[in-house]
Amino acid sequence: MDWWNEPPLQAIVKWQTVPDQFQKGWERSQDSYLKFLVAFKSAALLFWDLEKLRLVLYEENMTVGGEWSDYSFFLRTEVAINPQGPKDAKHVAMLRERAQAISARLLDVATYLDDFGVALQNHAIGSLAGFNLPPRKPELPHKTLEDIAATVLPGSRPKRKVAVAGPVGGANEQQAA
Repeated sequence: MDWWNEPPLQAIVKWQTVPDQFQKGWERSQDSYLKFLVAFKSAALLFWDLEKLRLVLYEENMTVGGEWSDYSFFLRTEVAINPQGPKDAKHVAMLRERAQAISARLLDVATYLDDFGVALQNHAIGSLAGFNLPPRKPELPHKTLEDIAATVLPGSRPKRKVAVAGPVGGANEQQAA
């Protein structure tokens, strides 16, 4: 997505489509998550022991959904305020930093889904196979879904801060409801 390196008219067109491209990616990830959730819930009695992990995964997805909503609003506001594209290299760096931050959070949730898949397989066929798949061992500060489940009860997280659109390079924060 190096729209800032394109010829001027192409760069403007690409810049103006960036929010929609991000939105389509978000919708695909949520569609996959919902399909997974429906499949798991259809066999919930068989996997009742994993319900806490499912609740934590659900809460993580809801949290990143709020973060995504904030980012999407921010990005659409940026395109509306600056329809010709970012003003300068500092602006590009700030946009890139925000994109990398939300991308990292989306990747966290994707890895939690993988953690849940491993737990599901171990629960379902680990004893039949005679071994379990090893859990993921992320580098700090990243955690596994099991790490989060062991330390956080669903619904007990502190309220998140919400970025409110403001001038470029600065954002106001409000407490989320």
